Amino acid sequence: MNNLADRHAVRLAELLSSLDLHQAVAQPTHKDGNILDLIVTQASKQTSLFPNNYFTRSDAQPSSCTVDPPKVFSDHSLVVCQFPPIPFAIRWVNQIRRLWGKISQETLNRALASSALCASEDQLRRITAVELFDVYDSTLRQIADAHAPASTSVRRIRRLSPWFDDECRQARRKSRLFERRYRRSKSDEDRAAWVDQMRAMHALYQLKENTYWSACIAKFEETVAITVWYPETKQGPIATHSVIDSSTALTVLRRQNQRCSSCH
Repeated sequence: MNNLADRHAVRLAELLSSLDLHQAVAQPTHKDGNILDLIVTQASKQTSLFPNNYFTRSDAQPSSCTVDPPKVFSDHSLVVCQFPPIPFAIRWVNQIRRLWGKISQETLNRALASSALCASEDQLRRITAVELFDVYDSTLRQIADAHAPASTSVRRIRRLSPWFDDECRQARRKSRLFERRYRRSKSDEDRAAWVDQMRAMHALYQLKENTYWSACIAKFEETVAITVWYPETKQGPIATHSVIDSSTALTVLRRQNQRCSSCH
C-alpha cells in the first residue's frame, strides 16, 4: 500500500475509496519496510442520502493505531488499534422530581403566611441582603420538602428516529393527554378514547416510517454508481458503470462476470 508506483496498490486504494472505506495503517508492517497488514474501516463522513447526519458514524475509524517492531514473532509486525466507545442507543439517567401539581394554592398560601418570609417588616429590615436571600431560599426549600418531597426516578433517553416529525410529536402529546384523562377518571369512555388515539398514533408512525425509508431507497437508486473490476484485457483493466436502479446494476454485474469467465 505504500508503493504508489505499484499498479495493484493503486487499484486497491481506488477500490477502497469507491466503497467509502478507510485504511488506518500508516507505518511499515513488514521487515522489508512495506505496508502489508491493513486495518480497513468505514469512512466517517456525512452522506447525501442522510443529510440530517443521523447515520454518520464518528466511531468507525480507530482513534489510535500502533505498529510494533517486526521479527518478534514473525516477519510481520503486530498492529494494535483502539476504537472510541460506541454510545448505546438508549441511556438511563436518574432524575430528581417533585410533584408540584399536588400542592394546592390554599396550602401554599398557609405555608407562606406562617413562614419567616411573612414576618414583620421591621424584623426583615434589620438583616442584610445576603441574609434575606438565605431566608428566602431556606424557607422555600422547607415548604417544598414538606408538601412535595423530592423523589428519584429513572428516565430513558434515546435519539428520535429520523422520520419522527412535528405531526408525530403532536400525536404523541395527544395520546398522553388521553392517558392522563383516563388515569384520573377511570371511566370506560375515556379508556376507549385513549385506545383509539393510541391505535391512530401507531398507524401514523408506521406510515411515516415507510414513507421515509421508501424515499431514501428511491433516492439511493437514482445516485448509485458501480465500479466493476476485472482482469486486464485488450479493452482496459477497469470499467466504471453508472446505474440508475438496482435492475440495471444486476445486469452490469452479470455482464462483467461473463467477461471475467471468458478471460480465463
